[in-house]
Amino acid sequence: MRLWLAEHKVLLTPTFIMPVCGCCSSSPPRGRAGACFSPLVVAQVQERCRTPRRPSPLSPHRCTSASLCLPLFLLLLCLLHLPPACHSRREKGGAGGGWGSNNLALPNNLEGLSIAVVLVGNSSEVALAGAREKDFLRMEPNVEVLTMNETDPKSIIKSICDLMTEHWLQGVVFGDDTDQEAIAQILDFISAQTHIPILGVRGGSSMIMAAKDDHSMFFQFGPSIEQQASVILNIMEEYDWYIFSIVTTYYPGYQDFVTKIRNTIENSFVGWELEEVLLLDMSVDDGDSKIQNQLKKLQSPVILLYCTKEEANTIFEVAHSVGITGYGFTWIVPSLVAGDTDVVPAEFPTGLMSVSYDEWDYGIEARVRDGVAIITMATSTMMKDRRPHTLFKSECHGAKEKNTPISGNPNEILRYLMNVTFEGRNLSFSEDGYQMHPKLVIILLNKDRQWDRVGKWENGSLSMKYHVWPRYELYGGAASKEDDHLSIVTL
Repeated sequence: MRLWLAEHKVLLTPTFIMPVCGCCSSSPPRGRAGACFSPLVVAQVQERCRTPRRPSPLSPHRCTSASLCLPLFLLLLCLLHLPPACHSRREKGGAGGGWGSNNLALPNNLEGLSIAVVLVGNSSEVALAGAREKDFLRMEPNVEVLTMNETDPKSIIKSICDLMTEHWLQGVVFGDDTDQEAIAQILDFISAQTHIPILGVRGGSSMIMAAKDDHSMFFQFGPSIEQQASVILNIMEEYDWYIFSIVTTYYPGYQDFVTKIRNTIENSFVGWELEEVLLLDMSVDDGDSKIQNQLKKLQSPVILLYCTKEEANTIFEVAHSVGITGYGFTWIVPSLVAGDTDVVPAEFPTGLMSVSYDEWDYGIEARVRDGVAIITMATSTMMKDRRPHTLFKSECHGAKEKNTPISGNPNEILRYLMNVTFEGRNLSFSEDGYQMHPKLVIILLNKDRQWDRVGKWENGSLSMKYHVWPRYELYGGAASKEDDHLSIVTL
C-alpha cells in the first residue's frame, strides 16, 4: 500500500478520516490534490479506523423535528474534540504490539521525514510480507520499503541514492540473506559519503567489519570481534580446553582477534597455553601447498580460526588432508565463518563450533522493527534537544545542501544513535558500530550437517546445553575406530 501511494504521489494523513474516533467517512477520501483513492485503499483505511463499538446509523425519521436534531448536533460537536484520543490509541497499540510500549509521542515536524528499509533476497521479502502493511504503515515518520535481488555495489548504491533523492531520509535499515561481507563495506562507504545512518541487521550487512570509515555512521546488529573472542574463551574454560592454537588469514580484524585472546589469557589466573599462532596467506600461488605445511605444525586439540567463509572452505579442505579435523580436534570460529546457517559448505567438519548472532529467537522482522525504532527515537530525541534545524539533508547526487535552513551537523545524531533504549531493552551501539548487548548463541555442526544451538550468551553469562562435551555422539562409530590404537605405558 505504501508503495502504491508513493507511485501516485499521494500522502495518507489523518485528515482523510473523520475526526470522530472509530468512524470513517462513507465517501471516498481524497488527497490534498483532490485525487481519489481506489476502492481497495478506501476499504483498508476504513478497516484501520474501525473500533469495536460503531455508532448505529441515523434514521431519517430521527431528524423530523428541530428538537431532536439539536441534541444530535451538539453531540457531534462534542465528538469533534476527540482526535487526540484516536491518536493516542494508535500510538499505544497500533504497530505490531510493541511500538506503544514506549509511547512514541514524536514531534509533528517528523511527519515529513522518512526511514528507508531495504531488503535484499527472497527470504527477507517473505519474512516481512505480513509486517510491512501491519507495522510500517502506521509509523511516523514514514517508512519506505524497498525489496531487491541485486547485491552488486552499483545496484545497492543506486537504490539507496534514489531513495534519498525522493525522500528526506533520516536513516536506512538494510537486511539481506547473503554471506557477502562486501555488502557491509558498500554500506560503510555510502554512509561515509552521504552522512546518513545505516543499520545492517542481517546477512552480509551485519557481518564483522573492522576499521570502519571515520566519517561513517554504519552500525551493525552483531557482536564485535572482541566480544566474540571473549565468548570463545568462556566456552573453552567451560570444558577445560586450556591448550589451543590460533589460525588466521589477513582478513581485516585478525589482529584485533589475536590481541584480545592474548591479552585475556595473559591477565587470567587460568593456566592457558597458546601453542601456535599461524597467519595464512590465501593470495599466493600454490597456496594450498604452503597452507598444508603450516597446518602440519598444529598439535593442539582446540583450534581457533578467524577468516571469511570462503577462505574457511579452503582451510578446512587442507586441514582434513593433514588429519586435524574430526575426532580429537575441536575447531571454533566466529560468526564471520559460519555466516548464513542455511548454507553449510561440504568442507566444514562435523563438530565445528561457532559464536553466532541469534537467528532463532530474533528474526529479521524483529530486527527491522528495532532498527526503525532506533533511528526514529534517536531523531526524535535529537530534535527535542537541539531543535529541527540540526537535521541534515543527506544527498547522493551533487553537493550537499549546506545553504538550506535545515542543513545541520551530519554527525550530530551519532551520539543519539549510540544510546537508545526501546521497550526496556538496551539497543545501544559501541563506537566501533556494534551492539553493546547483542543476542548471541553457540551453535554446533552435528553429524546430520545441521547447525544445532547448544549454548547462549546473555548478560555476560554463558549457559551450555552439555555439561560434558558429546565428542562420541558427534562422530558415532568413527570415534572408536580412530581411538583404537596401540598405547605404550611405562611404569
